[in-house]
Amino acid sequence: VILENESPLTLSITLKSIEEKLDGLSFMRVHHSYLVNMDKVSQYVKSDGGYLIMSDNSMIPISRSKKSELKTFLESDYK
Repeated sequence: VILENESPLTLSITLKSIEEKLDGLSFMRVHHSYLVNMDKVSQYVKSDGGYLIMSDNSMIPISRSKKSELKTFLESDYK
């Protein structure tokens, strides 16, 4: 887990468990290995398979199976 302005944490629970606890907040599972805070997304890049650029300039890949869900989320008025 990477937190803003904190050292990364290692947790012994599944990403699915974290995802369930954050349900209803602005978090989205965009890849098997990534759950992101959509409020921290700076840019969505559609080329090269698709990825997100986060506010800390990290790049998060988007799985093919999540692209449609992500597009719907981004087009909604989620903020």
